[in-house]
Amino acid sequence: MHAVAIVQARMASTRLPGKVVADLLGRPVLERIVNRLRSTESIDEIVIATTTDSIDDVVVDLADDLETRWYRGHTHDVLSRYVGAGGERADSTKPKAHHPSFNPSTNTSFPRQT
Repeated sequence: MHAVAIVQARMASTRLPGKVVADLLGRPVLERIVNRLRSTESIDEIVIATTTDSIDDVVVDLADDLETRWYRGHTHDVLSRYVGAGGERADSTKPKAHHPSFNPSTNTSFPRQT
């Protein structure tokens, strides 16, 4: 099984704009999320799903810096971004970039190696 983690990340949050690139102990939140996912044995690929809005160019630039695949889709259609990023696969999971404290090793939504 090829397990894909699709991270939804965008800059235009209404409660905390820019939170995915906010500094968290010297690194952007999104970088912390990607690094946690990379340390998870059950994840084979990470895709950052963001919008086509120009404000999200910084998300794509960060994904490139992290050598992580990205997908851009419609601003107001989260599901289409998820599907476009590869989320139609049964072996995908969707951690969110605004939850930097998640623990992938204890998260039951992640596929397990069998």
